[in-house]
Amino acid sequence: MTPPVTPPDATPGAPGSPRATRRTVVAAAGLTGVALAVPVSLRLVPGLLGGSAAAPAPLDRAAFAPHVGGTFRAVLAATTRELELVEVADLDDRADLVGDPESFAVRFRGARDAGALEQGTYELARPGFAATPVFLVPSGPGGPSTLTAVFNRVEAPR
Repeated sequence: MTPPVTPPDATPGAPGSPRATRRTVVAAAGLTGVALAVPVSLRLVPGLLGGSAAAPAPLDRAAFAPHVGGTFRAVLAATTRELELVEVADLDDRADLVGDPESFAVRFRGARDAGALEQGTYELARPGFAATPVFLVPSGPGGPSTLTAVFNRVEAPR
């Protein structure tokens, strides 16, 4: 099979053109991004892919509080670790949000002999707490064996 013949006056990036322009590359990248995002987006729509039609429970203070002292299975990439939930705390710099159900921090501790814990989105699970992705950052007391997530869904004043 012979390749298509491109007329000398063809617009670069047009069908049959041998050269891609910045516009065509950006458009293709945008479509690729949409295609890659679709599977993740579909997972967020309850019941769409045959799962439960019930919406997932919100990640608020009440979702974590009963599990303080409990051990979570934490998966990051191909690594699974056990993390203890050591604290559900108020945000340090917001006295007006003390006790707010949607503004808080959770702190997890890993085994000290397991080495430093990485920043990333861990899938956390334990009995009574459905597997949920949570972004955790090394911080706080305990150094590299402590991970913290901050939740703050306070609306800005209008």
